[in-house]
Amino acid sequence: MKKRTIILLLTAVLGVLAFQTKAVIEGIGKVGEYQVGSTLYELFLPDEPYIYNDIDIPDYYFANPDSWNVASVFPINTGGSVPNPVAPVLTEYPSLPQDNDMVTLGRVLFYDKNLSANQSTSCASCHSQSLGFADNKAKSKGFLDGDTRRNAPNIADIPLTIHWRGILWDRRATELEAMVELPVQDEVEMGMDFDDLVVRLDNLGYYDELFQKAYGSSTITQDRITHAVADFMRVLMPLNTKLDQGIASNFANFTPQEIQGRQIFMSDCWHCHTAVPTVTGETDVMDFTKMIASMSYPQNNGLSLDHSSDQGVASWTNAPTDVGRFSAPSLKNIELTAPYMHDGSMATLEAVVEFYSKEIKPDPNSTFSPDNMYGSSLPIPFTGFDYTVEEKAALVAFLRTLTDPSFITDQRLSDPFVATEHSTGVLQNDPTLIDNIYPNPMVERATIQFQNRSRELTHLRVYSLSGSLVTVGATVENQYTLERNNLPPGQYLVSVEQANRQAVHKLIVP
Repeated sequence: MKKRTIILLLTAVLGVLAFQTKAVIEGIGKVGEYQVGSTLYELFLPDEPYIYNDIDIPDYYFANPDSWNVASVFPINTGGSVPNPVAPVLTEYPSLPQDNDMVTLGRVLFYDKNLSANQSTSCASCHSQSLGFADNKAKSKGFLDGDTRRNAPNIADIPLTIHWRGILWDRRATELEAMVELPVQDEVEMGMDFDDLVVRLDNLGYYDELFQKAYGSSTITQDRITHAVADFMRVLMPLNTKLDQGIASNFANFTPQEIQGRQIFMSDCWHCHTAVPTVTGETDVMDFTKMIASMSYPQNNGLSLDHSSDQGVASWTNAPTDVGRFSAPSLKNIELTAPYMHDGSMATLEAVVEFYSKEIKPDPNSTFSPDNMYGSSLPIPFTGFDYTVEEKAALVAFLRTLTDPSFITDQRLSDPFVATEHSTGVLQNDPTLIDNIYPNPMVERATIQFQNRSRELTHLRVYSLSGSLVTVGATVENQYTLERNNLPPGQYLVSVEQANRQAVHKLIVP
């Protein structure tokens, strides 16, 4: 009798799910959908917008205007026709978005593939949250599967970047809104005309309310689109790295190896990966704050000698002294953003450190030349810092302290769309699809094992017994792991959906 009751319950829940117009994920409802080919994209948003305007920026992210002579950092070479990067020292953090509905709109637009000509590519296609808002390809794929010009940089911590200097690898954009416009209109990246985009979004029912809440009217314009996406990017700030925790605790949380790596970075690397330093009181020694967070003034490390087809900043300034200059990207979450360099030519952090240890080329515009920021402190010709094996390992260990795990799992920054492949016909119930769920009841996590010999895209949805959608996932493997911290205690139904079949099993979270 008990078994029959569970079966009837499962059948009833699945029936409700098949016809409900608003699924709920802990107060999150379905507000719209669109379909491209056989793929249905369902949009889920919170009934009340997430809070984005309460970001607590630590005090050490602010500069002390009396403690740093900005001009001394870039004393000579201003990069040809590029404006001198010296700017007033910040006494306030750049303004953050104050409207949560505006950032919500920007989040939807950031993840919406309707922003590309053939509805195949979104901003997130090249800037994935799980990869620190970067890409794992040397060069991302555009909407027609062509290679983009350069490696997609990490776009985290963008507010400070643009307050100080231009953005993108070649620094040609000086405002975030311009940074949004460029890839949308690029003939390789997204290939979309903004006039056509406005019409397309206007025909998608879910944007009426989103624009109304953000702007007070449902009118869609190019400026409104780019401003909303830019505001979403302005909240992409990983502030909970081991380094951040270390700064707040005088690095009591660092291992001896990480401390050694930090010292090496302070000696050799901060020149290019710098933004706003502060000083450490009595010792008067420059310390880390946001210095590793932002794209810095364009530099030349000699890599362009091997890849001369890309002129860097000179591609738009035409200045000989700008040839081979590229901005140094954010190092936050650097261990997640491989491959590295503007061309994605280095696969690992170890390869990057080896390059700076022994493989720097004597480029005429080199950052390491005597008349540049390192002055006469380096030997000529300079081929690298010649690190020992121990020093290289220490520097890599330090770079790994720049990872913020909470940033890459923050629901407020995640993809609000759920993609489901729809084939002809209705999903057929097939209990044999799921092999096992263990442990069940769940302990710290539970692994769902299922049939998938042909590596088909398999969708997993977890529902409460009342039929509310709690979490979703997808994989091409034959198992999927659920973390307990995403599931409050209770009883759940795990639905595994693959091609034309579906299986549902019960999961207990004590």
